[in-house]
Amino acid sequence: MTFRNLLAVAAALFITGCATTPETYPVVETAKDRIASVASMQGANEAASVEINKARQQIDKAEMLIDDNAKLERIEHRAYLATQYANIAAEKIELMQARNAIEEADDKRQAILLQARERDARNAEAQALVATAAAEAAQTRAQRERHRARQAEHEAAMAKQEAARLAEELAELEAKETERGLVLTLDDVLFEFDKAVLLPGSTRSLDKIATFLNDHPDRKIRIEGFTDAIGSDSYNQQLSERRANAVRTALVERGVEAERISAAGYGEQYPVANNETQAGRQQNRRVEVIIANEGEQIVERSS
Repeated sequence: MTFRNLLAVAAALFITGCATTPETYPVVETAKDRIASVASMQGANEAASVEINKARQQIDKAEMLIDDNAKLERIEHRAYLATQYANIAAEKIELMQARNAIEEADDKRQAILLQARERDARNAEAQALVATAAAEAAQTRAQRERHRARQAEHEAAMAKQEAARLAEELAELEAKETERGLVLTLDDVLFEFDKAVLLPGSTRSLDKIATFLNDHPDRKIRIEGFTDAIGSDSYNQQLSERRANAVRTALVERGVEAERISAAGYGEQYPVANNETQAGRQQNRRVEVIIANEGEQIVERSS
């Protein structure tokens, strides 16, 4: 076999070895099909473009999670939200169609009444037609109310699920609700004594926080560093700032947008325990992560 033939065989084996069959996620494909079906309904753009776009955004997030080899439950959650948005869109479209039918029925009724007055209001045949049109309008109104009820049920179910998921995430993070927002206290096990370099053991806590923040992209974050009373004020101020910035950098590296995060150091200010004891000083050496409530800004520390 010639050298050229050997090169051709090697290239073919390389291409064959690189070919893989991509993993599929039926729940994502089903959600895509549902969105496509709803988007093709008559009047979809007029009645439910916002919900259809939200459904597509959830699919985009699901596909990003697939690319990142995320957990199946996170991918399925995004596919579920996409399907629910599609269902709400379908209800809105059907509601618009029902409303149009009512208007058409009312127009028909007015036309019949006009004809009846022109011929004779007492004409039995005209009265029967009027009654039929009124019945059709009433039936359509009843259908619209049923659609509204189903839409409300869908929205309530989604809100309940999101509330349960948020509660579960907060419990896992051990967050505390305050007037400033959700506060997570990271004690000095993240750093060696007198250092501002994160220890390997901090990875799990920071991963949890980053996952929560990436799942709630509209929330602002503030990181505040603190020290005990050992050392000078200026040194402690610098150390607290470096520790806060170290946590900020770690979160940015985990995908959290830098513009969402502010960081500050307070040195030995705002102790939470007595600096006269070792245990108290250990509690005062901490970093606090404040996550703003949805749609709100973080209030500056005052006491």
